[in-house]
Amino acid sequence: MRHTPLNRRLFLAGAAALTATPALAGTGDLNLFVGTYNSDTVKGIYPLTYRAADDSWTLGEVVPQVENISFGAYSPRFKRHYLLNEKDDGVVGAWSADKGAWTATGEVKSHG
Repeated sequence: MRHTPLNRRLFLAGAAALTATPALAGTGDLNLFVGTYNSDTVKGIYPLTYRAADDSWTLGEVVPQVENISFGAYSPRFKRHYLLNEKDDGVVGAWSADKGAWTATGEVKSHG
C-alpha cells in the first residue's frame, strides 16, 4: 500500500472538497472557474461545470486572455468577475463575460 505524505496543499484541497460536497447535494448546476499560472503549455482560466442531474464535471475551453489568476470573485449585481492576476506587481482586474467572450473593463495595481 502506497501512502502520499500529507502536506498543507493536500489538506486544504481535501477540506475544501469535503466542505463543498454537502453543499452540492440536492442543488442545481454549479459553474466555477479554474485559474492557472501561465507556462508554455497552460495559459488562462477554464470554466468548470458541475451537473447535478448526472453528478458529472465538465472542463470547458480555455479563456487565454485572462492570465495568471490565483483568486477571483463574481458580482451578480454588476455582472463582473474580479480576478487577481499575479503578474509583476500584481493586478486586480474587472472582467465581463458575455456568451463566452471575455472583456477587460478595468484594472488596478495591487502592489504585491
